[in-house]
Amino acid sequence: VSFSFISRTPLNFCSNDAYEHMQYVEILSKEHRLPKPYEQFVTYHPPLYYLISSFISFPLTVNENLHIKSVKLISSFFGAIALFIIFWFLNSFYKETYINFLVTMFIATTPKFFFIFNSYSNDSLTTLSCISIIALSYKISQQWSKKLAILLFISAIIGVYTKYNTLWCIAIVFIFCLKNLFLKFTLPGKNEIRICCILIFAVISFLPWAYFHNYKYTNKLFPFRKIDEPYIIQTVDIPEHIKTIRSIFNSSFFNLEKFKNPFVHPMGGPYTKKNDYLSYSFITSIIGEYQISRPHIYFVLIVIWVHLYMYLISLKEILKSPINKVSFIFILLSHLVQVMNVARLRV
Repeated sequence: VSFSFISRTPLNFCSNDAYEHMQYVEILSKEHRLPKPYEQFVTYHPPLYYLISSFISFPLTVNENLHIKSVKLISSFFGAIALFIIFWFLNSFYKETYINFLVTMFIATTPKFFFIFNSYSNDSLTTLSCISIIALSYKISQQWSKKLAILLFISAIIGVYTKYNTLWCIAIVFIFCLKNLFLKFTLPGKNEIRICCILIFAVISFLPWAYFHNYKYTNKLFPFRKIDEPYIIQTVDIPEHIKTIRSIFNSSFFNLEKFKNPFVHPMGGPYTKKNDYLSYSFITSIIGEYQISRPHIYFVLIVIWVHLYMYLISLKEILKSPINKVSFIFILLSHLVQVMNVARLRV
């Protein structure tokens, strides 16, 4: 399916900034140097994904079309690894292999998952890294393993050298490891301390790049896109935000005429669902943040309703095992971040 999708779609299909990512690789391939953080639109990102795209894929300087397809195939390979980790993780807790396989395939056929792992974007390697960090951290917290500890360290390094978003994933794992300190005022267990140390060393390994590259050119350890910087920290207008938060529950999710509006990423046009929590949340997590002209809106609605049904069914399973509770907390945290984004409360 991935091969057919990649061979029949253009570079920017279901990807808002694919050309900008290719600019990064173009500098590496043609000028044989690392770009400065603000030299192009996305060159503020760490370099790992682009180094892989430059040296492992078909050379950009030889054939651009084959290069694009080969980079997308690499992203598809990352997706296959992510699915393997998910299946391995499920088999560690649930013995019904057939059910675990169905769950894995359900995830694989979610459009957003499919688009991420068939795109020319560092999101593919970032998502793989975060999945690995979460799965390995939980396994190590249950039973110490040197092999898993080494894999966790490698996964964390890959993540921080791919995209800064990985730091949020690491921060959430920290919160889970130190939960007893906050809730019961007791020290975390030995395995939790080990996980924290591994992740700290991984973040420390990023500091040479942050200082000698980022700080050298921008005086910032973690530079953002210049167009985003005015929105990183904003003056909070409380009445306005209360009004905005209230409006997110006035959903067009059940209004087909309103729901037919195209789903547009902010870089490609205005937010059509920005103040509509249900629609915006489902679009970003299931369909993607891109303008949808095909398939038909009814197909999109069917996909969303299937996922909504699965979410409702899963609610009754929350308290049946520790891993279900942890998963539910992760989901709540993701929705909290989504609400913050919808309400424009960025920190």
